[in-house]
Amino acid sequence: MEETPSLRKTVFEYTLAGILSLLAVGIPMKLWQADPHVPFSYEGDAIQHQLWIETMIETGWYRYNERFGAPDGMDLNEFPSADILHYAILWPLAKAFPDPALVFNIYYLLGCVLTSWTTLFVLRQLGLRFLPALMSSLLFTCLPFHFMRMGHFFLVSYWPIPLGILPAIRLYQGRPLSKIGTLIIGLILGLSGIYFAFFSCYFLLLCGLSRSLLDRQWKPLLKSIACIAVIFTTLLVALFPAIQHKRKSPFNPDAVYRLPAESETLGLKMMQLLVPVTGHRLPLFEKFKEHYSSRTPINTENQTATLGLIGAVGFSYLLLRFLLLARRPVGESENRLLDALALLAVGGFLLGTVGAFGSFFAFFVSPWIRGYNRISVFIGLFALASVALFLNYLLTQRATTTVQKTLVGLLIALLTVLGVADQTTPRLMPHFENLKRRYTSDKEFTANVERDIEPGKIVYQLPFRPYPEAEGEPQGILFKWTDLFRPQLHSRTLHWSFGAPRGRYGDAWAKRMESKPVEERLIALADADCAGVMVFREAYKDNAVEMERLLSQKLKTQPIVSPDERMSYFTLSNLQARRIASLDPEEWEKVHRQERYPVLGLWGKGAGIEFEGLEGIGRFCDSGTELRLVNPTEVERKIRLRIEVRLKSRTEKDPEMETPEKEATITLVDGQTDPKFPITEQLTTLEQDWLIPPGEKKIRIDCFSTRKHHFEVYKVECIDQ
Repeated sequence: MEETPSLRKTVFEYTLAGILSLLAVGIPMKLWQADPHVPFSYEGDAIQHQLWIETMIETGWYRYNERFGAPDGMDLNEFPSADILHYAILWPLAKAFPDPALVFNIYYLLGCVLTSWTTLFVLRQLGLRFLPALMSSLLFTCLPFHFMRMGHFFLVSYWPIPLGILPAIRLYQGRPLSKIGTLIIGLILGLSGIYFAFFSCYFLLLCGLSRSLLDRQWKPLLKSIACIAVIFTTLLVALFPAIQHKRKSPFNPDAVYRLPAESETLGLKMMQLLVPVTGHRLPLFEKFKEHYSSRTPINTENQTATLGLIGAVGFSYLLLRFLLLARRPVGESENRLLDALALLAVGGFLLGTVGAFGSFFAFFVSPWIRGYNRISVFIGLFALASVALFLNYLLTQRATTTVQKTLVGLLIALLTVLGVADQTTPRLMPHFENLKRRYTSDKEFTANVERDIEPGKIVYQLPFRPYPEAEGEPQGILFKWTDLFRPQLHSRTLHWSFGAPRGRYGDAWAKRMESKPVEERLIALADADCAGVMVFREAYKDNAVEMERLLSQKLKTQPIVSPDERMSYFTLSNLQARRIASLDPEEWEKVHRQERYPVLGLWGKGAGIEFEGLEGIGRFCDSGTELRLVNPTEVERKIRLRIEVRLKSRTEKDPEMETPEKEATITLVDGQTDPKFPITEQLTTLEQDWLIPPGEKKIRIDCFSTRKHHFEVYKVECIDQ
């Protein structure tokens, strides 16, 4: 084993690793062609992450921004996130550089440097020489995952992963754990996202349990549980704001949820670890990858699991070692280290692969961990570490002369260059010219729109999409729901309709507007004091030709069009002026309150998710379902609640369906009047007048019938009286 290096040598090694990591990433990306003020990625989740950076610039933190999801604001406490450490690093960057694109780019490159450093640190701690450790750290930094998943900003900043596997390996080796070091690693993992923490805990448990079984003592397992406790406790602290928000907020049936079956569609396949990267430099490899992907099922985000040629060799070796050496590890620490890597690689694959441990966890414990293919980054680290161990063996055991050591050093350098070239292909790299063209177009367009609008005005965005994770668009439509965030990135004074969490007031407000015919919608938006309507043309099959024709006809104006002709903006100022002129001040104040701050019905406990039926968008509800009538103003409002409902059996094959229903009723329980209405299997409209105080009024909807029924709701309106 190599002697502990001096401080000067250590600084040199890490400085060199950082510089080489930037070169290994920057040369394939052709960073010299990039504009630092244009993001490396400007699509999908990358736009959303940049918006959160913009929120940090404006408000100091990322959780809430009143300008998005107007009129209620975008509250990210609705969506659990444990990426606190990433945000903590982004915070000073956002303060120093108030430009979300620049901060995005800096942190992406910083993640490359940190990844090379943590990998080098861990491999050196495990006894490897500098050159083999450096090679693995650079190849790990340049995994195809790093480029193919650029939109998942925090997932590609996977520098905490090497730290997470260090205590697991030491547990398996039977080496002592540093209490302070383990505590620091646990804190880092618990604050770096749910996936990193979850996978690291799994590997700790795997190594601790294996060591305990092999040594026939409880101590390694107990140590692993202690490490897991540190990570889990830190994770709970990171999730505490979201947990508190969920505990204090009313139940939201429309909140983001996960299905156990998603662990299958987003699971890992061994072939995806071994096949070449998409768009490989060698035509033969490129064709094979395309052939495999086009002719096999379950090719989703798991296609980013490719390890590259060197990683594939390392993984194959670890798999064989695990299969052939099913015995208690003995011998030198290096052999035990290889056995630990083999156990971790195979154990990781068994957790991540389709239909294995991950599916069991999703179906019987929690479906919230669904992207098990993301464990490929851990597997890549184990595979590359095994290759580094082989080269370390050549360098320390087989190369006895200066010439031999020089040749091994040249081999390591050659493998590094070839490995980086194999893992990085032009198809995966950003096209900076196209990025700049689109980013500049959106920036200029938003500036043109914002120039003549009073700060604080709302821009209504078409089409409506729920936030987050709207369903996929029809085939042939290039638009994605995150594209609605594009103009928001370039605006600092306007408010925008998109971004309100599903099932909350802002979401219901936008849905209410969307449900109106175009002419009524425009009048309602003008009465709500909205500045205008922005149309995202790519979201429409006809490129919004018909929608823009209607808007031009009703508003008697022509739109402002973005330089790339992907968006257009129609001002509502003329329509609003006509509305104000036609109404006296009292009438205007009334219609403004009705449209800007309407009383809206929000579903609570007992309500199911929405579905599309013959009568339109409906919702399954059980007897006792809660409906909250929300009044955002400070005055009492008299409204007429109108609900369209029908009775329906939970199962069409229920033999009780043959018995005619005679006495079914629905009661709207408010603790005072409790009106009761008859209900049948035909669509029925219920109406009831109520006084709604500031805040909200809760209604419980009880359904009584002689058969087992639930009911379906197709429309809820709150009409001011």
